[in-house]
Amino acid sequence: MAKKNILIVSFFYPPINMVATDRAVKFVDELLERGFRVSLITNSHRGLAEKFADFTQDIEHPNLQIYRVPFMKYTEPNFLYDKKYNLIARVLSISFVAFIFRMFYDWGIGWNRGVSKMAEKIILDDKPHIIFSTGAPFTPFWPLSRLSRKYRIPLVLDYRDLWSESPVGLGPLANRFIARFIEKKVNKQATLITTVSEGCAQIINAATVHAQSKVKVLYNFPSHKYRDWLLSIQAKHAPAPAPQTGKLKLIYAGSMYPNADFGAILNAISLLSKEELEKLQFTYCGLAGRQVRSQFKQFGLETIFYDKGYLTKEDTVKELLDSDMMISVVKNADFTNDPIISGIITTKIFDYIILNKRVLNICPKGAELLTLIQRYQLKNIHSFTSSETLRIKEFIQQMLSEGHLPPIPVTDSPLKWESQDFSWFDNL
Repeated sequence: MAKKNILIVSFFYPPINMVATDRAVKFVDELLERGFRVSLITNSHRGLAEKFADFTQDIEHPNLQIYRVPFMKYTEPNFLYDKKYNLIARVLSISFVAFIFRMFYDWGIGWNRGVSKMAEKIILDDKPHIIFSTGAPFTPFWPLSRLSRKYRIPLVLDYRDLWSESPVGLGPLANRFIARFIEKKVNKQATLITTVSEGCAQIINAATVHAQSKVKVLYNFPSHKYRDWLLSIQAKHAPAPAPQTGKLKLIYAGSMYPNADFGAILNAISLLSKEELEKLQFTYCGLAGRQVRSQFKQFGLETIFYDKGYLTKEDTVKELLDSDMMISVVKNADFTNDPIISGIITTKIFDYIILNKRVLNICPKGAELLTLIQRYQLKNIHSFTSSETLRIKEFIQQMLSEGHLPPIPVTDSPLKWESQDFSWFDNL
């Protein structure tokens, strides 16, 4: 028998295949397991671009009701949806969405009105005990904070991605001012806030909350379901045959962020001999291919660069499986004691850990990721600071000397979503 009703609102939810959206599924699974009745509001998948729709995790459960709310017309994120507008409407739509994104760093403002209406109807009909929102701020934190205040329902916010002090998102000062204003308002209203690292928690607490007990850390560790899905691809995937040239294949899949590029690695690679360079291949999977190619060109290394573009999640995993070494870049720095930087933990690292692939990790000392690597004894991640050029070079040379590397046997990852503490939900 269900103990409480909970209204969850998640901006981005499967079948969108972004790794961070899996966090919404993990929360839903955990709450259903704990006996909650869950009403979930998420965005519509109609018109979703096919490349985003290959990883489906819709949950069927008697205590779960899913409501898919579309964006207002002409406000859908341009990169997510295949829109069938005429040329003038399409130009106006792109311009409007780009303007809103530049102002608020928020793709989902055009979704708020529909969410607000749906959420209020569910509140009136089902009388939820808790309102919970996970997503990239600030959609739909703002309308939910208003409803929480109006109906006196506890509000829980999950900062799974960007926030006003994020070092990878917001740019101009005006953006940060607007975002910080919204963040202060919604965080003041929230009963509890969850986020993805201790660094994020420290910043959110210091900037807006000022009560450490109100902020909980839930690392974005993979769930059993996600791990099983990744390993099922591995089980079905026939590895690409080792090339006759015996090239060592490096790969990076994902977004590029300021001061977290490949400069440190390319600086080391540029010191290799011509014969060694001929044995290297660097594959990039993502939307920033032109930017990445330009950096390779600056180092005279364009011949080893292969741009695969944006791939579906499953195809990306297959590329990872066919490669010898994964690339991770936290920040091009030697040391940090700034929680804004130390708390950066990109979700791609968890894919690497599940697949037990060798990882070349550029990461400043003091980073929280290094603490996790040590705590969980993760042997497949090899970390260097950005100035350790010769050490990076020697590591790559060592990998080259081993030739086409055999896969490391997969082991059960100790980083599990389900092993974290969720008891606080029962106390709300």
